[in-house]
Amino acid sequence: MTEENIHSKNIFFETQPCLIVPKKSVSLLLLFLGMTEKKQKVKSPLAAIFFTVFIDLVGLGIVIPIMAPLLLDPHNTILPFTASVHFRTLLLGFLIAVYPLAQFFGAPVLGALSDRHGRKPILLISLLGTFLGYILFALAIIYNNIYLLFCSRLLDGFTGGNISMAYSASSYVID
Repeated sequence: MTEENIHSKNIFFETQPCLIVPKKSVSLLLLFLGMTEKKQKVKSPLAAIFFTVFIDLVGLGIVIPIMAPLLLDPHNTILPFTASVHFRTLLLGFLIAVYPLAQFFGAPVLGALSDRHGRKPILLISLLGTFLGYILFALAIIYNNIYLLFCSRLLDGFTGGNISMAYSASSYVID
């Protein structure tokens, strides 16, 4: 077979399927993975943004598996033994509700601060606040202080308002 006959019969194209993918999709996928089309490493902020969102969502859900046994079991020392089940359940509900309430007020404040000072420093400050909230949460459990538990949840919720800022930063990176 001559070269002209091979190209006319499309032998190579019939035996191997061809996948057509838009170049923009490949570029977005490579950007998400932190690589360019030449497979060079590029600092992509998406990993840091997703980590921030993960930390914020852990802050929302950490109270359920940890605080339910501490507050609802009458033999734990965080509340007096004489506290009723209704009071314990109500206190657990308030402890769960404090985080999103503080997040409701913290999100616009952190958003305005990020517009003025930039997203990166405010994200770092809010992650520091989340870290301090976790430290206070642990200390409140160690010292059996219910007021410190509420303060830690308030601080963590207020600084957890950065989740909207992280979502907007990820939309800027993807565009």
